[in-house]
Amino acid sequence: VSGSAGREEFLQRLLQRVERRGEGTEIQVDEALRRRSFEVLLTKKACEHRTEEDLAALAEIVRRAGDKAEAANAPEIGFTFHHALALASGNPYYPMVMQSFRPVYVFFYKTACAHSYTQRQFAEQLASILDAVRRQDPQAAEEIILRIIDNWVREFEKTEKFRRS
Repeated sequence: VSGSAGREEFLQRLLQRVERRGEGTEIQVDEALRRRSFEVLLTKKACEHRTEEDLAALAEIVRRAGDKAEAANAPEIGFTFHHALALASGNPYYPMVMQSFRPVYVFFYKTACAHSYTQRQFAEQLASILDAVRRQDPQAAEEIILRIIDNWVREFEKTEKFRRS
């Protein structure tokens, strides 16, 4: 997939497949395509509004992401991290919106952890987002998030699971 339009088309096809498989909740494709901009927005807000308590909660989630005993829980840990970022944003609506994206995040991390990431890479990605939030660096947070999503899209396209769908 090359360029933003190609990634959007790929995400639309992917999310339609998730929807057909019934991953727990119907996913509105137009809402799911906004994940990229929504995640960047809420993480930038978390950079501005995070508290020490938010940072401690995020750090605990990152610790769990790297814990070998938690490896099977990686998809839920990934979602929990992003939900905690929504809480740290200071916007009372972001956590509710993030909850509606839960099936997408769980699917993303389930696929990524099965095909693309080692547990260490998974934990390092979350830690890099946390570091940008801790430093209150919204530009770095945006770059990290977009790189993670774009890498996942490229890797997922290569999987046999996607080709057979």
